[in-house]
This record gives sequence, structure tokens and C-alpha cells, in this order.
Amino acid sequence: MFILSICAPAIAIVCAPPFGAAFRTIVANRDQIQIQVEIIRRATPLWKHMVEFYSTTLYYMGVSSNPQEAIVGKSGWVFLGDAHDISFSQSIRRRVLTDEEVTRWTETLKLQDRWLARRGIPLLYVAAPSLSSIYPDKLPDWTRALLDQPTSFDKILASGKDLPIIDVRPALIEGRKTAETYSKLNTHWTEFGAWVAWQQIGVHLKKLVAGLQPFGIGNLTWIEYFADAGNEYKDLVGIVAPNAWNRPHVAQAWSDFQIVAGEGA
Repeated sequence: MFILSICAPAIAIVCAPPFGAAFRTIVANRDQIQIQVEIIRRATPLWKHMVEFYSTTLYYMGVSSNPQEAIVGKSGWVFLGDAHDISFSQSIRRRVLTDEEVTRWTETLKLQDRWLARRGIPLLYVAAPSLSSIYPDKLPDWTRALLDQPTSFDKILASGKDLPIIDVRPALIEGRKTAETYSKLNTHWTEFGAWVAWQQIGVHLKKLVAGLQPFGIGNLTWIEYFADAGNEYKDLVGIVAPNAWNRPHVAQAWSDFQIVAGEGA
């Protein structure tokens, strides 16, 4: 029984339905190892539940089970790790755009703006901020020394180029006084956070497009709260915990709409 218990994880993995296909894929292309291992893990209950137990236990202790995928900050707030486009290094300003990269970004945006303007098409560039930009107080204490530096977005804004860019960060920070604009276990803004950003975006669009009446501007009636919704880190690192969420309700009624797929369905 002792030997069997030691062998159980390996037996469970080999018996997982996708193991054969995953093994053949890895043999053919070593670059697929991480993806195929994740596929097998999710199809192996013993492995999946043990990872979830381990990761969740560490999460409640304020520690990440996989810092490359996720960094646990204060009060249970989690930030994307560097495995995702060097996300955390960008969040704490350890990696920012070089002057050359800033020039390439601003020149590209300016070219797009001019190309569209010649055709009578307005351009409005909006960057959805990272969680760390709106909740820097939830980052780990050791990151404080790095946060005084400008972000890549700050460097774009300070370039001196006349670019059609909206900075929604101040509005989202101010919105926190009413309700959370982001959540602990999701990389995206909450629905209320999206509404806050939309107030600024919609007003700009009205100026750019004659006769446009954007939906949901300035008519918030109440905010609906959910105890648990949209925990992205359950699949990413195995954290099983509730993720509080919110949704704004506006006075306008939603219009009916229909989505037609490419094949006509």
C-alpha cells in the first residue's frame, strides 16, 4: 500500500485520457511541454486537487505557489507574474520602455492617427490600466522603492507628441471611493470599473463623432455586488477562493441586439 501510494500520482497521470496525445506532441515538439503538462494536470483529478490545495493554502498565507505566474500582494490581492509578457516587472517599473521604444510607439500611433484622419476616421487610443496602476497600495512592501519611477505609459504621455490618448487611471483610482474598480483574483477591471472608464471614453467619443449618443453616460442608479465571480487564478495557479465582484446598473434600458456569425448563423 505504501509503494502504491507513492506510485499513485504517476499512475493517475499515465491513465489520464489526454496523456497519450500529449506525450506524442511533446516528442514531436519540445516547446509544447508546458502547454501539454497543463492539459494533463487539468484532466488528472488527483494532481489538480493537490495543486489547488497547495496553492490555496499558500495564498491564505500570503505566498504564491508559482511566482512566475502570479504574485500575491497585500490582503489577498494577486498580480500577474512575469510569465505573462513580463507583466509584474512592468507593474513595479522594473521593466519600462526605453527612449527608443517610446519613440517607436509614439511614431506608430501618430502615423495611424494621420492615416485615419485623411480618411475622416477619428482615432481614440485607450489603454486599460494594469491592476498595479490603480491599486499600488496592494503590491508587496518590497516593491515600494521601485514605484517612484514613471511607467511605460507615463513615458508615452510625457513624449510631447500630440496623440489621441485617454488616461483613465485617475478616474479609476477615484472610483475606488464608490466601489472596487478591480478585484482581488482577476486581471481585468470589474464591470463597475469598466463603467467608470467608459464615462471618460464616451464623452471623448461624443466630441469626435457628430450626433453620437453613447450608452450609459452619467446615469448610474445602483451597484450590484457578488460574493464570488471571475476568479482567473484558479486555472492559472490553482487558487480556490471567492472573488468579490460588482456590476453597475444604469437608468437606460439595454437595446435589443443580434449577433450574426460569418456563416450566417
